[in-house]
Amino acid sequence: MGNKYRKKPVVIEAVQVTPEMIRDFGPFPNWSLPHLSAEKTEKINGSEAVFVRTLEGDMRVSPNDWLIRGVKGDVYPCKPDIFAATYEDANPVAAEERVGLLEDARNAIVSFMFEPRDGSYDYCRGCEKTGSWLTHESHAATGCEGAALITRIDAALAKEALRATARGS
Repeated sequence: MGNKYRKKPVVIEAVQVTPEMIRDFGPFPNWSLPHLSAEKTEKINGSEAVFVRTLEGDMRVSPNDWLIRGVKGDVYPCKPDIFAATYEDANPVAAEERVGLLEDARNAIVSFMFEPRDGSYDYCRGCEKTGSWLTHESHAATGCEGAALITRIDAALAKEALRATARGS
């Protein structure tokens, strides 16, 4: 009985909330700050959460959710799968540039931190440890901050690849 409608193409501002942003309460974009409820922005029973004041009441923002500023300035959370199905990067060239910058940063960190010995990068200048780690993630588990940074860059590159796939590029 009802008619079908298509969402108008509007450009919104959004930021994907990382676990670190929740843990450290930021950095969040300035446009979101008035909507974040300071008295409710705390660890609750060991779970990390941020709450945002919306037109429908306070809503929980979980890691990897998106905070969106709508066309009238309202701020609300959005789950990653819904965001991917509903939105695309308004500036795909910027997405390609982000990938290039992330790859350049990753390569620079790897070449600076890891010294080849016996044909593989198994000595880390950052933590001064020697080992044969299968991945930077397993090295990061030893407490090395440099390897942890590389792991975060790898995760960001993986997200960019998923976004590119969703855009069809």
